[in-house]
Amino acid sequence: MPNTLDEGVFGTEDVIEASGQREWAFTINLSSESTLRSMLRSKESIGSTDDDINFITALARGLVNVFAGQDDNTDNLSYVPFNSVEALSALGLPVPASVRVMAQGTVVLAEVHVPAHRG
Repeated sequence: MPNTLDEGVFGTEDVIEASGQREWAFTINLSSESTLRSMLRSKESIGSTDDDINFITALARGLVNVFAGQDDNTDNLSYVPFNSVEALSALGLPVPASVRVMAQGTVVLAEVHVPAHRG
């Protein structure tokens, strides 16, 4: 079930059980037009000279990299910001060659996996 993370940004929170271990998987959907336009406005406000798609990808990495050093979790965690081929195309943005594109046209912009830290 989608959870509102911020205006125009949605995501999911799922628990995956495998081999006796639990992993919380968090996604961040960055594919709404308003979210993409907001990201590009922030590019202008900080004076970035990156091209639009590289800036969006770097911003997505930054969103999840803040969790990379987490050390108080007892379960495995994963954070995945994503976009869509359709949303990027609507703004004239190419799909970066460096990202994974899923069968449904979902573009995985970044991934961070945080292993469990058990006492």
